[in-house]
Amino acid sequence: MQIQRNQVADTYEAVFTGVEEDHVAALKDLPEFARVGEYYLLGQEHSEQGYNASYVYYDSDMMYIARSQMELVKGELPAQANEVAVSEYFLSAYGLGAKIGKTVRLDTESFHGDYTVTGILSNVGEKEANLCAIAISKAALTQWARFDPAGYRAYVHFKNDRQLDQEIMAARCLEIAAQFGSAHVGMNSNYFASISKSIDFVTIFGTLYGVDDIPEAFINVIKLYEGIFVHTIEKS
Repeated sequence: MQIQRNQVADTYEAVFTGVEEDHVAALKDLPEFARVGEYYLLGQEHSEQGYNASYVYYDSDMMYIARSQMELVKGELPAQANEVAVSEYFLSAYGLGAKIGKTVRLDTESFHGDYTVTGILSNVGEKEANLCAIAISKAALTQWARFDPAGYRAYVHFKNDRQLDQEIMAARCLEIAAQFGSAHVGMNSNYFASISKSIDFVTIFGTLYGVDDIPEAFINVIKLYEGIFVHTIEKS
């Protein structure tokens, strides 16, 4: 499978599963991480209108990390229990064309009634699968009947990801997971496969000639050829 470098760059190197809210908060406070995304997948429920709803909770950091798959294109993520973010497809097909600030009706097992739309999502492949992603608030999540306090996932992005290899990152993540007790950690293999195919030409030329001696215009040319080189590798 070809790995698109732009889909994994500046996303995450590792994911902690089976963590609690305070574990995520602790990860966000660690100095080695540039970004920590908080995520909870509630699962799918069938709607009487004919679609399948996939309920998720994201915080803003997680929305940025997952931007190649789902993006908040307008508005804000929900904050109150009666608020949701949904896609344009959902609004046009099942939401009577509602806009931000208006209400939509949900009719699945766990979530039913009127909810105010706070944001519009762009979700890959939603229309084709008739699977509508619905982002709920943490307030709604914690009121959910099947909520597990240890069911969160935390996606982490290291500050110095280009200077650290996978073994060092994995060792540090395992150390942190052990402190949490029940948490598990997995590494993002797509991220490391992509990085292994990249070559930092600016670093190479800086090593040969000294970074301070490389004109800015020349650096831009180097980066252009770097992009062409990586694109060629990915196609091979």
